[in-house]
Amino acid sequence: MMTARITSDQRKQFKRFVEDASNRALKKVPLDKDGLQRLFSRGGEFQSHVIDGISRFSSGKHPAAELLEEYFQNVYDLTLDLANVQFPKKKGFTTWMAVPAEIDRDTIMKCVSEYFKVGSYAWKTPIAANIDRKLEQKRPQGLYVFAHRGGDEPDDVHRNKSHDDGMAQNLIFLNPKEYLLASGFHRYIKGYFMDRKGWTRTSSLWSAGYLVLGSWNDASALLCLSFGSRDDRSPGRGLREAVFA
Repeated sequence: MMTARITSDQRKQFKRFVEDASNRALKKVPLDKDGLQRLFSRGGEFQSHVIDGISRFSSGKHPAAELLEEYFQNVYDLTLDLANVQFPKKKGFTTWMAVPAEIDRDTIMKCVSEYFKVGSYAWKTPIAANIDRKLEQKRPQGLYVFAHRGGDEPDDVHRNKSHDDGMAQNLIFLNPKEYLLASGFHRYIKGYFMDRKGWTRTSSLWSAGYLVLGSWNDASALLCLSFGSRDDRSPGRGLREAVFA
């Protein structure tokens, strides 16, 4: 009987699972005789976490998939199965977001504001009908996952770049749908939305020709999709690069 060959990436992934299991187990027990016995006894803390890791590894799920699935279930009442969905890899891009086709920008804004009990503002509504789709950057069909740097503010390497700068450089950067999902997830895991100081210049334009800007307004507690100029380079604002599989 032939067996499947384990790739080097799979070995690295499983190694991360084991390291994660060790770290989680060590947090739960004291490093004394009784604690060590609990760690390594049959059915102990370490074994249970390793078994959990093996289960996730064998299911074909990326380590970030479980938390993303939880986010969509709790915030959007949407059940996602990210098993065998490709997660892009690039150095420095340590945060992932799934983008399902079945929810649009208006639904995302509504669900995020209701779940976190905050206000929201969009310069044009409904949002989905007022984005210039002809000029939007192309994205994969159906459910896809992208990676980004995940910072509180726009990428340092793309800070102060205008929308037109990004387009001229053929840079792929977040569109409004991706931005709303990512900012909601930022709040879900960190307790606050993106862009409390700056603004994110998205890769999309409103149908009136203005740039779509994403931000969080502390003063009025509003998650915003506002408007600006395509060639604006004012300080503090910038782009969030996206990577696809």
